[in-house]
Amino acid sequence: NQMSLGYTASGSIKGIEEIPYTATSSGEVVVINGKNGDYVNAGQVIVAIDNQAARSGVREAVSNVRTAESNISSAHGDISAAKGNIASAEAAVEEARINYQKYKMLYDKRLITETDFLTAQTKLSSAQANLNSARSNYNTAVNALSSRRNSLSSAQANLATANDTNSKTVIKTKVSGYIANMDLERHQQVSAGAKLFTLVNESEMKLEIGVPAEIVKKIQMGAQATIKVDELNGKEIVGTVYEIAASADSASRQFIVKVKFPNPDRELKSGMYGKANIATGA
Repeated sequence: NQMSLGYTASGSIKGIEEIPYTATSSGEVVVINGKNGDYVNAGQVIVAIDNQAARSGVREAVSNVRTAESNISSAHGDISAAKGNIASAEAAVEEARINYQKYKMLYDKRLITETDFLTAQTKLSSAQANLNSARSNYNTAVNALSSRRNSLSSAQANLATANDTNSKTVIKTKVSGYIANMDLERHQQVSAGAKLFTLVNESEMKLEIGVPAEIVKKIQMGAQATIKVDELNGKEIVGTVYEIAASADSASRQFIVKVKFPNPDRELKSGMYGKANIATGA
């Protein structure tokens, strides 16, 4: 295949980018915006999959967030009530302490019975116990609020994950190009990972050819290449070498050289057959 003006080899022409798109979730295909050969823009929705489990996950996550928010509101109410109970208990302790001091003074003067004094003493002890209990309940309510805030954060994180999972049921293009290899129908069931379509960027085309070791060392990056395309009545197009493999293919023992060439009128299509002649400087 070595010619006086370079090295010639043939191969199948491809778009400079051929991006496969797969289903990111399982479910029923409900939207198909395009068919093979259609040109689509970057960011366009091509396929939508109805994943009932994902939608159910979002609904459940939303419900859990609302429950967590309600629990926080309830905890604030518990704290307010606990503060009120502490205030009441403190007032009761103060009243019991005054009564106790009064009864103690009377008892010391033997103006009241021991029973009356002990009753006042018991009421003070009871009031202090109630205050301690009210303070404990307040601390419990504060801790519950902290715990419920953590629960809300967890529920919000789960909702974000559920929304992300649900959003992946919509397949958008990352770049502009032509749809290829699409074999889908509406209402078809697909599994996660199933091939949906390929997006081909045909603004430039490429041809990959195998070159033996004794020739590849003569080919330089940016070297000119001429591609002759049979399907276009032998039309010749000028391109350039843009990638040279550093190591040989283990099966063929050849080095893969990639040539790219412009396709402004989109007359070249992926799958056409081309013969390239690459300048070797020889």
